[in-house]
Amino acid sequence: MTKEAASEKDAQVWQTILRSLLGTLKDVSFTEPITALESKLFALDVFLRSPMLQRLLAGLLLEEAAAAAGHSGHSLEASSLLTPLLSVSTMPDAAKFMQTLQVTSPAKAFFTSLRRYPTMRGEVEVSMRGLRAALGQAYKAAHAICERLVKLKGTEPAGLGKEAVLAWIAAAAGVNTVRTSGGESKGVIDRHPLRKGCGDGFALGLLAMCLSFCKPFLGGEQKHLDRLDVGYYAQHAYRLPEVQAARTLAGRDNAEANASFSGRPYIAPAPPGPESAHFVAECFFLTQRVLHTGLMPAVYRFHQISDIVYRQRKQQQQQQQEDDNQEEDEAQSVDTWLLQDSTMAQLLDPRLAAPAVQFLVLEAMWLLKLAKQEEGAAQRAFAQIPDFVIRDMTAWLSFVIRGGQPDLVAACRLDVLIAFLVEMLQRGDLVQSPIIHAKIVELLLTMLLPGQPGRRRAKGLLGPSHQGVGEQALVAAVLGTGAAQEQLVPALMKAYAAADYVVGLDVDKDQFDKFGMRNCIDLILLELWKDPGELVCICLLCTQPLCLVHCYGAEVATLNVRLCA
Repeated sequence: MTKEAASEKDAQVWQTILRSLLGTLKDVSFTEPITALESKLFALDVFLRSPMLQRLLAGLLLEEAAAAAGHSGHSLEASSLLTPLLSVSTMPDAAKFMQTLQVTSPAKAFFTSLRRYPTMRGEVEVSMRGLRAALGQAYKAAHAICERLVKLKGTEPAGLGKEAVLAWIAAAAGVNTVRTSGGESKGVIDRHPLRKGCGDGFALGLLAMCLSFCKPFLGGEQKHLDRLDVGYYAQHAYRLPEVQAARTLAGRDNAEANASFSGRPYIAPAPPGPESAHFVAECFFLTQRVLHTGLMPAVYRFHQISDIVYRQRKQQQQQQQEDDNQEEDEAQSVDTWLLQDSTMAQLLDPRLAAPAVQFLVLEAMWLLKLAKQEEGAAQRAFAQIPDFVIRDMTAWLSFVIRGGQPDLVAACRLDVLIAFLVEMLQRGDLVQSPIIHAKIVELLLTMLLPGQPGRRRAKGLLGPSHQGVGEQALVAAVLGTGAAQEQLVPALMKAYAAADYVVGLDVDKDQFDKFGMRNCIDLILLELWKDPGELVCICLLCTQPLCLVHCYGAEVATLNVRLCA
């Protein structure tokens, strides 16, 4: 029957049916058995096995991408065909929270139906597996549908399906650039990104789909790294037009890149040719952008809402002492736990968090490879790369470790990660931003003290005995890798001394506190002092030429004071 549908009228009928079928996924109830969701996804899968309907869907997605420029992420989410599938989520609604100051989540009924919620934490952790299984089914279905379009053959023009998927992802990431304007500051939420950007659930669903496309090359094989040409930012500016306004790792605007392109934003200006980027490169750079506009704003927004809820509860407790209103205090406690559980159920879902960590470690391998080039080539490469690449990397890895999932980071190439972090601290010619240096230092401290950031370990080189395997692996990576043994201490001292020359930054706006960064460096060095190999490295610094001793002198003096305290 579908093979006979060729007229515009028939296409409208099938489009209506497709929207209706996708619409059954709206407002998924997590209190229902997962089989209810699976049956809807199975029906959608069967429906879209027809090549004619796949061509129809590809054409509609390409139209959405073409119309996205100049519109908001909120409007794209409201109208897109893929929204019901990508918006299966447990994330709290930040817009409603700002209206009511109460936590609202699609998973609220699920959590509050649990026995003695939120006190029975063991039952919550076990039940959360069901939520994550439902999210995983939605991620899998979204990727499977778009993968069919990518592999679609017999289209006119050729490659229509692949171009539709790539253009739509680029558009969804581009129009949601406004989400990044919310900033990282705690305690306040900018309402503009809430009105103009898409919801956190949609953004995370989009990221999960992108990471699924990246899965075949997350291992970092050389043949895949060779396809990641840094020239993508300039040569394919139509995919990432908003990136041209971003600051680069070299510390200047990306004005040197050739940002001009003909045609519409997000859509390739001509049929695929020999100069077109490889599909691996397209997926890599688009996922990099989706991670910046989707994942990290969700993390920062969670911190902001948590801070507001915490202050609300503190005020409520003070009033409680006067009014003795126990019911209001219990409601506030439920809100606190509902925010925590509904957010972590999705953000730290291994199906999302693990590939996101792997992707960022792949980025570290790529950046390290570029840094090891001839000096001039390395500087030209880093002059094209937006600085949010490293900022997002350090922020997400720190969040995962502090969120109680150090095993996800420990399972990756830690030797490569440490070598990259040390290299970035050392190469001031490649990474000039003190904010990035501070975030690298913060990540190193988080890895060294995963269970208790900001506090010294009680005993032993690998920490107290209650540390898990993942935590011990992180500590051992900071202490025991070749880069750490030979280069970490000089790199930290160089960053410490360089903080003296930082001027003109707004501490609140730019999220930089040089005294906080120095304190982190002190804590790291105090831990490294316990390691015999690192102790030798520190002592050798005292034998360096006078100019280096002067450079590191302030930190050596501070370290002596802390050790004697």
